[in-house]
Amino acid sequence: MCAGPARIAEFSIEKVHMRFEQAIAIHAAPERIWRVWMEAERWPDWTASMQQVQRLTPGRMGVGSEFRITQPGMAPANWRVADLQEGRSFAWVSHAPAMRVYAGHAMHLPEAAAVTQLAAGGGAPTITVTLTVEFSGPLGLLVGRLFRTITLRFMAIEAEGLKARCEAPG
Repeated sequence: MCAGPARIAEFSIEKVHMRFEQAIAIHAAPERIWRVWMEAERWPDWTASMQQVQRLTPGRMGVGSEFRITQPGMAPANWRVADLQEGRSFAWVSHAPAMRVYAGHAMHLPEAAAVTQLAAGGGAPTITVTLTVEFSGPLGLLVGRLFRTITLRFMAIEAEGLKARCEAPG
């Protein structure tokens, strides 16, 4: 399954944010997807939406880890891991004056019985991966609207690149 059309999942003037979601089905073991995500410095190898990812803190990726990410046509930005549920999801955030950008990465796993059955047959389960980007803060709504097209394009590129990387042999 190719990445479906991204959508604006939620819009609220009260919360002053704009949220985008992109989901894709990936036929790979969840451990493989997680391993690819956790090798953040290698993301530019599989997604053209990232030119460089530089780790700013030593050690394994975890809550508090910081990265400097350069994307095409954008100024480099520092991102801090704000949440990490081992083997399932992580989110990082970047701050700019009067704005916060949240980027979530989540796996929705099939029932355990389906995974066991597929593993016994040598196949990989179908994992639904959801990418989320949310602009918030006084300028978040404006920036979210201005960067809507590039955000949706980068999310689709990242989803397709992740799928290709995780489904590739080896």
